[in-house]
Parts: sequence; C-alpha cells; structure tokens
Amino acid sequence: MSKFYCKCGYVISNVEYPSPAEYVVFNQEAYDAFLAGFARALTELKQAESDGKRQEWIDSQLSELYPRDSTDTEVIEDIVTLKSFSLSRSAVRCESCGRFYIQNEPGTNDYTSFIREPNQPLTQDD
Repeated sequence: MSKFYCKCGYVISNVEYPSPAEYVVFNQEAYDAFLAGFARALTELKQAESDGKRQEWIDSQLSELYPRDSTDTEVIEDIVTLKSFSLSRSAVRCESCGRFYIQNEPGTNDYTSFIREPNQPLTQDD
C-alpha cells in the first residue's frame, strides 16, 4: 500500500519503509503461532547448516531464486517477514485525526476504522 485515504480527508502515505504510520498487529493466538514458526525455522536452518544443506533449506523456504550469497541475518529477516505477513494484521494511523484503521483479515484490503474519543487530545506520544 502506498496511500491510504482517511475518512477525515487526510492522505496517509507509507511509501517509505519503515513507515511511521503503519503498524503490525497480532492477536495472542497468531503471535504464539508466529513465535513457534520462527523458532522452528531457526532450528531447521541451524540443522540444515550442520548437514551441509543450507541452500536447499533456503530454497524450500524462500525460493530457488533467493540470492546464494545471503547472510544468516538476511535469511532470518526474510523468514520473519514471511511468517509475520501471513499471521499479522496491518494497522494504519492517521497523523491528522488519530483514527486507526485495522485490517480485518491478514492479506486483505479490508479495514475497520477506530476513532479517538472527542475528549482525548492528540499528542505526539500517541
């Protein structure tokens, strides 16, 4: 997503990464599944390295086109990204009115909006 139009009329842009307007949201069940999947992937990567099958494992998890010279840090970051995208929801916050939009289901373009109560000021720390 590069632009998100808030109901207040403000255009939220998240073309830069990381975006200060976009959040990642997990419910507890999804977060537990994310942690378990991440731990399993780290264990598998370590075992594949011990067995001399690091690239085969990377090919099976990411792609046969994945760069062969990738560091372990790069591989782990990409595994975390893949696992989080399938389990988390995106949230976007309008800098103008403070309204939050939370994705209804992972991977969809369907959001529900939540607006700040009128008696609560919009502060820099929110």
